[in-house]
Parts: sequence; structure tokens; C-alpha cells
Amino acid sequence: MVSVFSNLWKCTPEYIIVLSDKRRFLITRGLLIWLIYFANTIFIKRSNFGIKKMTIKQYQQEVDSWIQTVGVRYFSPLTNMAILTEEVGEVARLLARIHGDQSFKESEKAENHLLKLEDELCDVIWVVTCLANQSGIDLTKALQNNFDKKNKRDSERHKNNEKLNS
Repeated sequence: MVSVFSNLWKCTPEYIIVLSDKRRFLITRGLLIWLIYFANTIFIKRSNFGIKKMTIKQYQQEVDSWIQTVGVRYFSPLTNMAILTEEVGEVARLLARIHGDQSFKESEKAENHLLKLEDELCDVIWVVTCLANQSGIDLTKALQNNFDKKNKRDSERHKNNEKLNS
């Protein structure tokens, strides 16, 4: 388990996501590819007594509890969609500078860009979880169904893609 902790991604001050190096690469290659693997991600909740594993369902419940107490109530789905768009834009901006051709402003060069990317990706997860919660969607079940769909639909598609095999 110690080797796993070298791959922790911070979500919020209370949550981290454990990802393998392969999944970290998939995140940097594109958010949509990463979302496919979201179902296999392990959430961990930090506490005063160490770190405990948390399922996606438990994470949904923790987000709901936070929204109902600290956040007062959920924003409307339309507002959350706008917030999600904003957060995905922040991820895109970072990826364009970390892996793309754009450069950081002089004032941003000293920042830890990977930590910033981690935080923005977790903001995306947070808002997606809010949208799922307020829509009554069990993300564990939905993600497994989505993964099954992709396995059935794309079982040979990517193996036969010349662009991926060259």
C-alpha cells in the first residue's frame, strides 16, 4: 500500500483520490477518457485517526451531507452545469499549458501546476457528484453501466484504429 501513496491526488482538504500511473496519464490525455475510469477510482477520507477507504456511494453521501449543512442547499442544475463548464475550462487551460503549446504567465511560473490540476479535476468531480445527487443518480451503478456499454461497443474499435497503432 505504501507504493500507492506516491500516486495520491488531492481533491479537497478532506479527500484524495488514489490513481495508478496509467490513470494519471489518461487524465492528462483527456477528461472524458478519465471519466470512464472514474468507477475504478478509490476515494479516501482523511480523519484524525488516519485514512479510510471510501466508496463512490459514500463520497456521494458525504458531498450531500456537506451541501445540506455547509452549503445550505444545492444550486439549481442549470447553475451547476454552468459551474461544471467553468471547472472543465480551468482543467483545459492547465492542460493546454502543461501538455500543450501554450505557456504560463510569468506570475504563474512558480506555482505547482500539477497540484493546481489535481485541485481543478477534483472540482469537476465535486460538481458532477452534485449533479448526480440532485438527479437521484447512483454513480457507482451508472458508471458500471457506462463501462459495460463501452466494453461492448468498443471491444475492437480502438485495437483497429490506425491512429492509435502507429
